[in-house]
Order: sequence, then C-alpha cells, then structure tokens
Amino acid sequence: MNSVMEMVYPTPGYSFCFQIFQDGKLHYNWHHHTEYEFTICRKGSGEVRIGEIIHSFKDPVAFFIPSGTDHTFISNGKFNGWIVQIPPPILEPYKARTEFFFLTELINQSSPGLVFSEETSKEIIIILEKAQSQEGFLRWTSLLEAFYLASRDNQTRLFSFPTAAPPDRKTPLSDAFTQIEDDPLDKIIDRLFKEFAEPHQLKDLASDAKMPLQSFYRHFKKRTGMTVVEYLHSLRINTAKKLLLQSKFYVDDICYEVGFNSVSFFNRKFKEHTGMSPIEYRRCFGGQLELAN
Repeated sequence: MNSVMEMVYPTPGYSFCFQIFQDGKLHYNWHHHTEYEFTICRKGSGEVRIGEIIHSFKDPVAFFIPSGTDHTFISNGKFNGWIVQIPPPILEPYKARTEFFFLTELINQSSPGLVFSEETSKEIIIILEKAQSQEGFLRWTSLLEAFYLASRDNQTRLFSFPTAAPPDRKTPLSDAFTQIEDDPLDKIIDRLFKEFAEPHQLKDLASDAKMPLQSFYRHFKKRTGMTVVEYLHSLRINTAKKLLLQSKFYVDDICYEVGFNSVSFFNRKFKEHTGMSPIEYRRCFGGQLELAN
C-alpha cells in the first residue's frame, strides 16, 4: 500500500511540531513527511513499521526517523510520550558549525531509522519532560540536548528485523510485513484514515473488504483494538486536538470539520478521550496560541 503524504503543521509559536501524548492511542497510519521525526515512548507498547521492517516496542524507548521515510506507529492501548517533527531547513544551518557536528552524525547514520538504548531513552525522557514545561528558545535548547544524547549513544541500533516475536504475537514479526500487505482490511483502514470526517456504513465497509458483516466486525476489532465507530471517533478526536492547538478555529467549527454532527456529542466524546473539555484542552496545552474561545 502506498503511504500517505502527511502535512505537518508547526506548533503555534514554534517552527517545528511538538506533540504531547498523554494516554492517547497511535493508529495504523502508513505515511511519510519531509520532517525529521523524534518519537519517544515514556509509557506504552506496540509496533512500529519503518520501510519494510516491523518491530515491537515497549517503554522506555526513543526512535529517530529520517526525512521522507515511510513509517507508522501502532500502540497496544494507551501511549504516553512525545512526537517531535522538525523541518530539514531548521537543522541545515547547524551542519556548517563544528560544535553541532553531532546533529550531522545523527542524520547521516539514521537511515532507515534509529532505535536508542533503554538507558539513553530514559535520559531523553527526562529532557523531554523538562522541554514540555518550557517555551520558545528554552524548549529548542532542550531538544538539542536530547539530540546530543541520542548521538552519543554507543548502543544505538539501525532498524532491523528482531530475532524473536513479541509475547502477544503468534507469528514471527519477520512475516508481519507480508501479513499487513495481504490483509483485506488494509485498504479499509487506509480509507477511514483519509476520510475520517465522512459518514461510513459498516455494511458497505464489510462489502468492500469482501467479508461477511460479523467477520469484518470481529477482524477489524482484533486488528485495531476498537470497533469501526470507536476508531473513527478516536481519529476525529486526535485531529480535533491538533486543530485546537494549531489553529484559532472555534470549537463548534472544529466539531463539524472533523466529522461530528453534534457539538454536545463532540464535547462528551472529547472529554471521554482526554478527561477535559475542548476549551479546557486548548487552554491547558495551547501555549502561545491566542484563544478563539
């Protein structure tokens, strides 16, 4: 399946995207973008696919993904951590400066992707916890410190096939790539990700997957850990979270933009997912964004 080109929008007040996940969920989203990506899992587990390679992960762990690389993260339940996406032009000027040679080293050795040791990942998590409470220049200097630690990790691993399957998988991970490519749910999940704001009928999705309705329901839930409705709601809420933090749209507009047709229902589902209302979420994590509500 072809990966989706994802547009990454900077966090308001910054030239890069700094996403905080607090008991969120990472979905099957096969994509690529021009930005370098630093993904740090403080708490959680799941699978990451980079290129044609699939690997299980468990906290604490940090990854570095080069610009333009196809990848996806799928969490087993809730995920706690950060995803930082940095446009290449921001890092380019550093390459000419000797004191920042560690960035050049990290980028040059990162293809197809890097996994850092548990010890280094723990140190990076401490820095990201500090960065989360910082603003502006101080947050950027903390990120540079995290990159420096990552570049000094002498146990850094290039992404490669694991030698053993994770405990909850019945088949070796070396077979997982083939399984994903052959899975009839593949196109359905891809369509839902691209068209999450559109209405979808379960019977139509099952028919397109060429599966009986009950089989489709069962296999979809086994694959994603959620029903189709729960999956769509989660995609919509995650997109709403981005819009709340990265735009000045009113909450009502965001509700309809992401596919909900009732503001009260949107508010209720949003609070179920995050523990707070959309307005509270924007005020808590919106940083320097001038609030529209």
